[in-house]
Amino acid sequence: MAPVRAAFRDECARLERVLHGLDDAALDRPTPCPPWLVRDLLAHVSTGAGRLAGMLAEPAPPHAEVDAAGYFGAAKFSPPVDRERIDGARRAARELPGVAEVA
Repeated sequence: MAPVRAAFRDECARLERVLHGLDDAALDRPTPCPPWLVRDLLAHVSTGAGRLAGMLAEPAPPHAEVDAAGYFGAAKFSPPVDRERIDGARRAARELPGVAEVA
């Protein structure tokens, strides 16, 4: 588990360095992942990372209950689920007014 935690920590540190290189206006630019703005996508990533941190703190389950294809299946990306994911990220993004808060 230590290599997983180290990789996660390193990725977070890299993202933080990239964020510190941005200006506030960059947060409102579109991303290559429509309909996300940079600010929205960062809020979405932050939410997911927050969940991951808690999961990594727990003991590993005895076996996988679902594979990646099942986890990321069609139900996870239905229009209503996508809409809530996007709207939730946008709500969270409004709480991060600038690069300093996002980083």
